[in-house]
Amino acid sequence: MAGENVILIHGIWMNGLEMALLQRRLGRAGYRVYRFRYPSVFGSWAVNVAALDSFIRTIPVGRTHLVAHSLGGLLVRDFLAQGTHLSVGRVVTLGTPHRGSGLASWLAGWGVGRRVLGGARESLCHVRAGWDGQIDLGVVAGDFSFGVGLLMPGLERPNDGTVALAETALEGAADHCVLHTSHFGLLFSARAAAQTVAFLREGRFTRD
Repeated sequence: MAGENVILIHGIWMNGLEMALLQRRLGRAGYRVYRFRYPSVFGSWAVNVAALDSFIRTIPVGRTHLVAHSLGGLLVRDFLAQGTHLSVGRVVTLGTPHRGSGLASWLAGWGVGRRVLGGARESLCHVRAGWDGQIDLGVVAGDFSFGVGLLMPGLERPNDGTVALAETALEGAADHCVLHTSHFGLLFSARAAAQTVAFLREGRFTRD
């Protein structure tokens, strides 16, 4: 762990400030932690992917783990799909809709919804293939139904209020754990932080 980096990647409509508590917790676990910021709605998706690559090249040399919330996990996947970055260690996604977001697809059916999703719309609505397993990836999901997704009729249960639990499943992931917290609450949960640290260290989550 000594000398290892962690990059935090935020989700849609966020700017990274909401990850400050998680940053402190990972820092106390011994990691050098950085936050990557990108325009999730107004920017070009391809530009955001390229910006993540550039950002990784600016931080100190050493093994670098990626921890991403929601949309940020899809950004990480598209970045790694271009060719594994040699310094990337492990990846943890928090509430990421790996199988596509039903909420985003529902919003995309409305003109105002498409504008709200902006440049993230295609990525959120796209169903990606499974994980190739070359890099250990751990999936953390929530099942406390509280969030904007409650406005959507028919959001599959269980869910975290935004993303259905089934949407977080990823074939080829090294491990998957479910916590009783909401989508946004994953960023503030002490258990989510502890599970993230466990996976970064061991490549698997702890079992209570």
